[in-house]
Amino acid sequence: MPVTIVLADDSPDYRLIVQTLLSSMGLITVVGEAADGWEALALVHRERPDLLITDLVMPHLKGIELTRRVRAEFRRR
Repeated sequence: MPVTIVLADDSPDYRLIVQTLLSSMGLITVVGEAADGWEALALVHRERPDLLITDLVMPHLKGIELTRRVRAEFRRR
């Protein structure tokens, strides 16, 4: 079963490069891309990925705060 990933970065070129590299490995599936932190948080809620790759500096919700929210909301028990 492939590892699922959400990519969050405000640069569409960077997201394309990372998605192309990760997808070429075969066992990784990018299930969503976001251009800002709020969009990324919504994608994480909807897709429930195994991994979130985020830029630190994005519009609306910075990567550090996004990571804190995801960790708090999806903490494994």
